[in-house]
Amino acid sequence: AVVSTQSGHYGRGDLTVEVLGEICKDVGKEPHLLPVTGESLPTGSNIKDGARLDVSARGIWTPLARAFLDIRVFNPQAQTNKSKSISQAYIMHENQKKREYNSRVINIEKGSFTPVVFSTSGGMGPEAERLLKRIAVKIAYKRKEDYSHTITFLRRRYRFDLLRTCVIALRGYRGAYKPDRVDTLDFNLVRTVY
Repeated sequence: AVVSTQSGHYGRGDLTVEVLGEICKDVGKEPHLLPVTGESLPTGSNIKDGARLDVSARGIWTPLARAFLDIRVFNPQAQTNKSKSISQAYIMHENQKKREYNSRVINIEKGSFTPVVFSTSGGMGPEAERLLKRIAVKIAYKRKEDYSHTITFLRRRYRFDLLRTCVIALRGYRGAYKPDRVDTLDFNLVRTVY
């Protein structure tokens, strides 16, 4: 799916799956959730059979614990978002995702849920920022890289992928796109000696 005027999916989590594959176990794209079999969930929870989230992985927040991510990209200029500040819009979209999936993931999947919200202008919500920082810490530690270079690279990569998604939504898809794999790139592109 592509970005719509209100909200949509962001490349269905391709970059997130690729990045998490380097630092987590059991990474899955669009995993099916277990069916609801009589459990009592709050109003607004998604109880449909066959419900999916965008990404799941073990070891993001705690070792061996399964975390589920659902990615949303919204347009801050859309009618539904225009009357809110950008920070209010991020919180609103995160809360919508939490209402829909948080209880189901905690009570039925026995995992954690993180809504990952981006805007078409390149920003990210508080939960997405926290996730990106966590990923950067783990990658920097694994590769023995500087955290600052790692987080800068990841932010830039996510923003360029958001830009690409927005351009595709406006112009349409025009051929194969194969970005460099994250695990083959060196974050210290320029070394400065003082």
